[in-house]
Order: sequence, then C-alpha cells, then structure tokens
Amino acid sequence: PMLLMHEVCYNMGQLGARATSKDKVKIGKFLLWVLDNEALDEVTRHEAAEGLGAVTVYDVDAQNDNSHDQHETIALNALRIDTYEVLQRNSNQETPLGQTCYLAVKAIDDPRHDGRICACLFQSYDPALGDPNATTSDISKFYTQCADPLLDLFDRYVAMFTLRNLGAVEELAKILLEDQSTPVLRHEICFVLGQMENEVATRALELSLLDEKEHVMSRHEAAIALGSIGADTSVEVLQKLSNHSDPMVAESCRVALATKAYWDAWEALENRIKGG
Repeated sequence: PMLLMHEVCYNMGQLGARATSKDKVKIGKFLLWVLDNEALDEVTRHEAAEGLGAVTVYDVDAQNDNSHDQHETIALNALRIDTYEVLQRNSNQETPLGQTCYLAVKAIDDPRHDGRICACLFQSYDPALGDPNATTSDISKFYTQCADPLLDLFDRYVAMFTLRNLGAVEELAKILLEDQSTPVLRHEICFVLGQMENEVATRALELSLLDEKEHVMSRHEAAIALGSIGADTSVEVLQKLSNHSDPMVAESCRVALATKAYWDAWEALENRIKGG
C-alpha cells in the first residue's frame, strides 16, 4: 500500500540520518531507487527525496565512525555525489516532487548545517533548520516569512521550523488554512503541528483533511497529526473519511484512529494504576 511504502521511506531517512557509513550507503541506495522509479506514486517518491536529504545532511555519526575502511569511505562519498546529482536533476519547482528535491538540495548546501540535529524539543531529522537564535519576540517576523508565497520555499521552511521550535501553534495553523502556494509547505505544517500535539491546531487540520481539492500528501499528514493530538472532537471526521475513495486518505484516517485508541488505552491504564 502507498501509505506503508511512504512510511518506510520516512523511517529509512530517519534511520539513515544517524546510521554508520555502511548502513547509510545501503539506505541511501534504496531511497535513490525509490526516487528514480517513475512507476511509483509521487507521494512515496517525495518521501524518498526527503529521506535522502536527511541521510546526506545529517552525517555526524558516519563522520565519527572510525570502524569503516577505505572502501566504505569511497562508497559513502559516491552516494553523496549520486544523491546530489539525482536531487538536482529532479529539482523542478513546478511539482511537489520537484519542490521536495529542491528543498533537499538547499538543505545540503545550507552553510549553517553541521550535521547535528536541532537543539530543541523535537528530535526528528528535518528538511531545514530553524533559526537557533530566535525568541518568541520574533514570531511575527517568522510568521510573515513563512506565509509569503513570493519568498524562496527553503526560506519559508526555515521560518516554519523556527515557528515550531517557538511553539507558535496558532500562527502555523493560520498559514495552513490560508496558504495557496504549494501542498509541500502545507503538508510539512501538518507534520509539525502533529509534533506539537496542541489541540489549538485541531480545527485547521480537520479542514485540511476534509478539503477534497487538497493534495493527498497534505491530507495524509493532517490525518496523522489529528491522531497524534488525540482530540475527541476529531473522531467523527476521521471516521467519516476512513472509507474514502482515496486509499491514502482512508488508510491515514484509520491509522490516526488506531493511534488515538492506543494512547487513550494507555492513559486509562496509567489512571487505573495511579488510582489503585
């Protein structure tokens, strides 16, 4: 299924970001195959491109791994060269897949990046680094930057992750509802809102999920985010779309409902233990 393959690519990218050189090469080759396979759907290939960015940018563990021999070093360098070439070749800003490849290239070229994960509450290997020096007084500035469709997409991503790190849920939810520029940005906003797990974002995510004109990658992330937030009010929407004609929408809603049920049961068990 598309959803499973998409999640495999996401997890491979996260694993590859902190893998040893030998494993990084194996994971990178797999993701390159997915990205270059035009028989696969765009959403899966998009996730492979994001994963390749993570594997290439976040490489501190590989650099600190002294167990690899010269052949492994050569293989890793070859992977980096191949990855950069394939991402550049596919960097067409007119399509979601092309925009994802463009973002990965920009992340690799970002001079601020030293391969380390952001020093924030969130431990995911992200497509862009937020501004580490930003404070809550900067929220308005980064909101304007993220919401501006005329700015470079990578700069908007930097602003988006900065807003996430600053806890700007309302601002991100507002951009999600108002943006008409690209589903790539909107899908990532859904992802970070899911990470933040704040019910303030619930309605914006529900509207994104319900929008039949929205790209499936955004609707998928909106559903998963609703499952992570776990608001009781979202159950009706998720159930309504759990038999949607688009398999990715339907499967994402089912996963979200299962996620909520799991954490509800966990919380109930904790309460029983505390009460006992």
